[in-house]
Amino acid sequence: MTVSSSNRALSSDANTLEKNTFERRPDESVETGSNVEAPGGTERIAVAEDDPMIRKAVQHLLEDLGYQVEAYPSGTEVLAAMSRDCPPIALLLTDHEMPGLTGYDLAQQFRVEYPAVHVLLASGDSKERVFPNGKPNNWPPFLRKPYSVRTLARTVRGVLDGAAPE
Repeated sequence: MTVSSSNRALSSDANTLEKNTFERRPDESVETGSNVEAPGGTERIAVAEDDPMIRKAVQHLLEDLGYQVEAYPSGTEVLAAMSRDCPPIALLLTDHEMPGLTGYDLAQQFRVEYPAVHVLLASGDSKERVFPNGKPNNWPPFLRKPYSVRTLARTVRGVLDGAAPE
């Protein structure tokens, strides 16, 4: 399965999906369930994604990797949840283009209000389009859509472990 926002849909090969395998490329696949070939964890992750199909898919994929996931349709809802007495999160995975508060703006607020929380920004746009003046150093890691389960798993684990991707 490939997660994409460019056409606002999830694309998958039906035969692959029936085998409970999500594909990135014909030469690379990741099985979900008990035989996960991708790194996971047990940390709490907040997902901000306005597309309900992508939000649900990402939530389930991360949960299959062992993470505890709370998914929200907007940055303002993530902030509202954080202001309540909710359990602390280790990572915010946010879509860049959302109505109202963009993922980048949400990431900036998290940097100030929740500096211990790692942030991962995802977008179907190129890094150059998201950061027209160049990506600031150490700010925030970027995940280009579409991405595979393996790429998602490795990137999330890397960000949580402090080895953020460029």
